[in-house]
Amino acid sequence: MKMFIFAFAVVLSASSLVHAVKKCEKIDACRCSTDEGELNIWSVAGQKTNGARFNISASGPAQKSTFYLWNPCSPRTEQGHPCQDSSVCQVSQITLSDVSRKNIGERDLSDCVLDENSGQCMLTYGITGNNRMKTSISLVCSETEVGKVDPMSVNGSSYHTSLHSMCACPGRCLLDAKEDAGIRFDSSNVGGSGLSVGAIVGIAIAGVIFLIILLFAIFICCLRRKLPSGIPKPSVCTTVKVGWTEDDQEETMSMLLKKGERNVFPTDLNQRCVRADRMGFLNDY
Repeated sequence: MKMFIFAFAVVLSASSLVHAVKKCEKIDACRCSTDEGELNIWSVAGQKTNGARFNISASGPAQKSTFYLWNPCSPRTEQGHPCQDSSVCQVSQITLSDVSRKNIGERDLSDCVLDENSGQCMLTYGITGNNRMKTSISLVCSETEVGKVDPMSVNGSSYHTSLHSMCACPGRCLLDAKEDAGIRFDSSNVGGSGLSVGAIVGIAIAGVIFLIILLFAIFICCLRRKLPSGIPKPSVCTTVKVGWTEDDQEETMSMLLKKGERNVFPTDLNQRCVRADRMGFLNDY
């Protein structure tokens, strides 16, 4: 049972690495180049220039009065407030009639970098004249979500959230910069697994390991079944077969009958699986 659990754990560990990448480089505001393929969130991020594609809630106590507007692929074009031409804007309700806006991420200062801890790409945004302020958005591959964004967490001048999307999976979505009508998938992946080459290799290795363990378990089970009844069945074959002569059989049966042990051994003693030190075994009786 332990061997099967170990094999299952190996398969799970291999599958957990399916979408981990080793490098992330910016192509444009909504595309990243990775060693596993291209990340392309154009189709999920949309082309809204006079509004925000994502309305993100704040985490913690600030969620009642603060929210964030994120437009990944195109900057906001509203005139006359601090978030003009921004990609990420913080909006705070001060009073019922007073709202403050704060630019926390400029599209022109965006980049795509690797988060080495998670193996995921992150979109980062800076602010002109403020090197300390940064907004980071992790691109999390999800086979079920179209575009879900977590609440924004704040640590000093650093802001962070995560986008969960099918388009955050390498090679899944096509460039669609002119339409905002949903997700377009790469036709080469339609009906397929959507797995990268590295993921397929990892799963193949895990499958070979599982097969080896399974064959070994079957071998041990067959070995145990072939042993005569009445003999303790070892978990590993540490015994040898010893052929007994008729004199040996008569001598052994005579010793057992004197002790009144008639049913200790079966009548067929020609092929016994006993320890190599047969005489020591017999002397125990």
